[in-house]
Amino acid sequence: MKKGLSKFPLSGWEVVVGLAMLASFGIGLLGVYLSMPPSNYSFLKLPRTLEELQTLRYCHFLFSPNNENVRSGVINFYVFFFQCCMLLKF
Repeated sequence: MKKGLSKFPLSGWEVVVGLAMLASFGIGLLGVYLSMPPSNYSFLKLPRTLEELQTLRYCHFLFSPNNENVRSGVINFYVFFFQCCMLLKF
């Protein structure tokens, strides 16, 4: 192998810039997380039975009958959540 040639496609500066961008995004997300007000999630409850799930589904489609953005947003959220769970092996 010749001196100075490597199989890595990025130069050292490109790696540094990429890592700096990643770090700045991480710091920004951390700042948003730390500035969020405290929340109480005790009122959120997951459906425990099939009947509760069907009621929840009915209410969701009752309040958004013609709003495709709500449906596609909910579907996209669950697809993203499922993919994250698969990546993390839950």
